[in-house]
Amino acid sequence: MRYIRTFFKALQMTMRGETITPAPARYPNLQRWLDTSQEKLKQLDHIAHKNGFDEATQKAIILELDGRSWSVHLILSSVKFHLETEFPSLMNSVIEHNLTTLYALHFDDKYRVSRLAESDEIPPAIRPALRDFATQFINIPPSTDP
Repeated sequence: MRYIRTFFKALQMTMRGETITPAPARYPNLQRWLDTSQEKLKQLDHIAHKNGFDEATQKAIILELDGRSWSVHLILSSVKFHLETEFPSLMNSVIEHNLTTLYALHFDDKYRVSRLAESDEIPPAIRPALRDFATQFINIPPSTDP
């Protein structure tokens, strides 16, 4: 019965041209950090492609991190996936330990991004944008800050 009432309420709102006001972000400080990090990663990607630092070039540069081989492309694409998919999902989740999972994923990414930003393998034209992104990404705020 609840679904039927919800359906008719939604139908009435649609007919009146009304929309549901989205709820405020549960973690506004994390949301601001996430939005800014996503934007800086897009800027980095744009600058990289503009300077010929494409996917093939990124795959060719390998960093050894704790005995494992990581390409620049793999590092950046995994961070992008976390920023666009995993982190928003965890921030909207009401499951126990959602923020613990978010911070654990970030901890791993933070290490790889910081090592990437320090690498001499990155072309000089890309370094400022990479360091700008790394500085933003590494400095994740606590979930309780206003």
